[in-house]
This record gives sequence, structure tokens and C-alpha cells, in this order.
Amino acid sequence: MLILGLAAARPVPALTARVNDTAGLLTAGERQELENLLAAYEAGTAGQMVLLTIDSLEGESLESYSMQVVEQWQPGQKNRDNGVLLLIVKADRRARIEVGYGLEPVLTDVFCGQALDQFLLPAFREGAYYAGIYRTLTALMDRTGFGPEGAAAPAVSAGYALSPGQEILLPLVLFFAVFLGLSRQNFLFKGLWGGVFLILAAFGVLRLDFSFLLLLLLLALGWPFSLALLGLFWIIRFWGLSGGGIHGRTYGGRGMGGGFRGGGGRFGGGGASRGW
Repeated sequence: MLILGLAAARPVPALTARVNDTAGLLTAGERQELENLLAAYEAGTAGQMVLLTIDSLEGESLESYSMQVVEQWQPGQKNRDNGVLLLIVKADRRARIEVGYGLEPVLTDVFCGQALDQFLLPAFREGAYYAGIYRTLTALMDRTGFGPEGAAAPAVSAGYALSPGQEILLPLVLFFAVFLGLSRQNFLFKGLWGGVFLILAAFGVLRLDFSFLLLLLLLALGWPFSLALLGLFWIIRFWGLSGGGIHGRTYGGRGMGGGFRGGGGRFGGGGASRGW
């Protein structure tokens, strides 16, 4: 019976773009405008928003199907989990916002419900699908610090989200980096250099940058080799954030292999569902 149930489950369409309108709710021009909007958001932040419209759930739960979609598409950046899915089911008259782990503190369940209630549902009840989708997406973008005019706002950032394992290891890494560095009593941790080291450690904690703190730990263990690694790390990071080089677009978009794809983001069921 379980095998038959799995076989009957509604298939998830392939991720081919940021806007996947399989239900045909939008015109070609509207799809392109939304694609451009989501591309601007992706280029201006570390996050990734995608849209999927389908005709029917075919008896499946909205929340269950939404999780199937994000698990297969994996929108958002790996280890930051800053992806968002807006799922719309035409015949069932249902919609859901699915939020990645990293954006759950910003795009709370309450806010997602309000965005659907205030922007999507009123427009959909009048048959204005494009208006409802556009207003909902821009509300989510504005909440994450990316204004509706296409300009990134500094107030809120998608930031660095840690995996559960990294959340446990973060204070341990910082402790050993400082403890081992001070116990070695080498010149790097005396006077001005000691202050610089502690400032860098504080920066790593505030930004929740686990990989940076690991390099500080290496620096504490032996500065000549680790200092070279630290420099290489920042060169790679700068190169990647500038849109080229080794990282490319690790959070999705058009990467080294070509074509559109998710970046490995994870989801835990955060978001909200509504019917119109």
C-alpha cells in the first residue's frame, strides 16, 4: 500500500527558472517581469526566491507537497538556507509561502500569513493573479532588506545561518582559538596584534561566520601557515561574492554548469498557508 501511495503522489516539476507557471496564471510578459524581479533580488542578496503555480494538488496536502518541492529544488544558499518558495494551486484555491531555516527569524509564520492575507488573497479573489503575486513577493523582499524599487536596504540581511552542528561548535571554536593563542604566548597575541585578533574573533561571532572562526583557530595553532590560509580564504570569498571565480553563484542562478538551479538550501516547514 505504501508503494502504491508513493507512486500516486503528484510529481514535482523540474526547476527551470525562478518563475515556474505550470498553471498558466501569467502572461509571457508578466512571467518575464517576475523573473527579472527575482533575479534582481538574487543578485542583490544572498537569498533565492522561486515561484511555482500548479493546477491541482490531486488530493495531496498543500504543506506536504510544498515540502516535496523545496526538498527537490533546494532554493537558497547551502549552509545559509535562505530560500523562499511561493506555491500557488489554482483549482484548489490555496497558496503557501515556504521559508528556509536561515530566513525563519525574519520571515516568521505570522508575517508570511499577513503577507498572504493582505496582498495575495484580495487580488486573487478578483482574478488579478499577477498583482497578487507581485505584491506578495515584494513584501517578502522588503522584509528581508531588499526594497521594492530594487535597492538593497541595510537594515535587514539574509546573513549567515548556521547548521545545528555549527551552532554547537561555534563557541567551542572561539574558545580554543583564544585559549590556545594566548597560551602560546607568541608575539601575535601581544599588544596590538592581540587586540586585532580579538576584534577578528568578535567579527566572526557577530557575523556567525563559522569558516572564518575555524581559520582563526588555525592561526592560533601556528601563524605562518595559517596566515597564508587566512589570506587565501578572503581572496576566494571576495572573488566569489563579486560574481565570478571559484564560487560563481553558489546560491543558485546560472552557475558554472549553466542552467538555473537551487543552491542547496534546507527547509523545516516554516511559513504559512491560506485559501482564497
